[in-house]
Amino acid sequence: MRKIIFFASVLFLLIPVIPVTALAITDNYPANAPIAGGVYIQANVTTLGNVLIFVPVEYQLNYLSFLRGTTNVINIGNATVTCNLYSGNNYQNYYQARFTRFGTLEYYYNYQGSNYRWDPLTVNSIQNTNVQFVDNTTITAIRQVPISFVIQLLTVTLLGMIVIILIIKRN
Repeated sequence: MRKIIFFASVLFLLIPVIPVTALAITDNYPANAPIAGGVYIQANVTTLGNVLIFVPVEYQLNYLSFLRGTTNVINIGNATVTCNLYSGNNYQNYYQARFTRFGTLEYYYNYQGSNYRWDPLTVNSIQNTNVQFVDNTTITAIRQVPISFVIQLLTVTLLGMIVIILIIKRN
C-alpha cells in the first residue's frame, strides 16, 4: 500500500512539470534587431532563411496559431495582420509582410524591376519569440514560460517528493 501511495504521489507531483518543460522556448530579444522593442518572431523561412518578423502589439496574445503538425504560422483572426520583416546579415533587408485573414505569412517583393507581388513564405522553425500562440496540439513547442517559473515549480516538486518520502518512512 505504501508503494502505491508513493508512486501515485510522485506521479501527481510530476504531472505539472512535464507540459511546462516541454513547451518552453527562449524569449531573448534579439540584440541586433532594427527596432528597439516590440512583438517579434525570429524564424527560419523558405526563400529568405533567417528572418525577424515584427507584428503589432495587439496581436501578441492568442491571435496566431500553426498549421496542424507544423511550425508554419497562421493568422486565426478575422483581420489581416500587417508586419515588418527583416532578413539578411544583421537584418538589413526590409520587406512588408502580412498574415491574411486565416492565412499564412506572405511578403511583398520586387520580382521584375518595378513589378511587386505578394509571395508566400513557409515558417520552417521558430528560434525565438515573445508571441503567445494558440495551440491545442502536442507537436508544437511554443509557449512563453519564464525560466524562473520552471525553477520554482521544480523546487516545489522536489520538496513535495521529499516530504512524501519522509512521511512514508515515518510510518
